[in-house]
Amino acid sequence: QMTCLDTLAAYYVQQARKEKNKDNKKELITQATLLYTMADKIIMYDQNHLLGRACFCLLEGDKMDQADAQFHFVLNQSPNNIPALLGKACISFNKKDYRGALAYYKKALRTNPGCPAEVRLGMGHCFVKLNKLEKARLAFSRALELNSKCVGALVGLAVLELNNKEADSIKNGVQLLSRAYTIDPSNPMVLNHLANHFFFKKDYGKVQHLALHAFHNTEVEAMQAESCYQLARSFHVQEDYDQAFQYYYQATQFASSSFVLPFFGLGQMYIYRGDKENASQCFEKVLKAYPNNYETMKILGSLYAASEDQDKRDIAKGHLKKVTEQ
Repeated sequence: QMTCLDTLAAYYVQQARKEKNKDNKKELITQATLLYTMADKIIMYDQNHLLGRACFCLLEGDKMDQADAQFHFVLNQSPNNIPALLGKACISFNKKDYRGALAYYKKALRTNPGCPAEVRLGMGHCFVKLNKLEKARLAFSRALELNSKCVGALVGLAVLELNNKEADSIKNGVQLLSRAYTIDPSNPMVLNHLANHFFFKKDYGKVQHLALHAFHNTEVEAMQAESCYQLARSFHVQEDYDQAFQYYYQATQFASSSFVLPFFGLGQMYIYRGDKENASQCFEKVLKAYPNNYETMKILGSLYAASEDQDKRDIAKGHLKKVTEQ
C-alpha cells in the first residue's frame, strides 16, 4: 500500500516539475503532499519513502533543511545510497559548498561508475565554481559522451568557449548552443545565452523573441532576471526608453544580489527621466558590488556633484578624484 502511495506521489512530483502553469503546479504539489502524508502513517522511516519525500522537498524550494535531514538519515543507514548522495550534492551546491558537493558526486561515481551523464554534469558545474575550468571541460565532455542530448553539458561547454572571447571559440560556442536549441527549443538557459549572442550581433528582433520565450518557460527568478535584462538592453539600444525602463525594473525585482547589471541600466533610465535620486540609489547598488568600477564612480560623482547635500558633494569629489587617478 505504501509503495502505491509513494509511486503515485512521485508521479505527481514529476508532473509538477514539468508544469508551467502556477495554479496547476500548486494543485499537483498539494496532491503529492497528501499522498506522502498518508504514506508517513504507514512506515515513516522506509528508505525509498524518505528519498521520495526528500526530492519533493527539494522541488518545493523552501524545504532544503528538511530534505537535507532526510537524505542524512538515509546515508546513516546506507552510506553508499546513490540517490541520497546526489541529493546531498545538490543541497551542498545550493548552499555554495562546492567542494562538499563535488565530494558527494565523486562518491556516487565511485559507488556506481555507470551513473547517468547528469552526475558528470553536476561535477562540471562544481569545477566551474571552483575555477578549475579544464576539469569542468572534461566533465562536460564526458557527460556528452554518455548522453549526446545532455543540454546542460552542451550549455556548459558553450559558455566555456564563449568566455574565451576568440573568434574560433565563439563560433564553437554558438554551434554548441544551436545543438542544444535543436534538442530542447524551450530551455530557458539556452534561450538566454542565444539572446545574449544575438545582442552582440545587433539582431534585436531575435533577442526579444528568444528572451521573451525564455521568460515564459521558467519560474527560476535568476533566469527571469536575465531574460528581462536582455529585453531591456535591446530596447535601450534602440532608444525605446519606456520599454527599456519597464524591463530593467522587472529585472531588478527578480535579480539576485550579485546580478547588478539591471541596476546600471535602470539608473541610466532614471537619469533620462530626470530622477536623480532614484538614479543615485541604483548606481550605489552597483558600486557596492563593484567598488572600483570606473563608469559607476564617474556617473555617481556627476550626480552627487549637483546635489544640495554637502556630504554628497564631498563623496562626489572622492569618486571623481579616483576616476582621474585610474
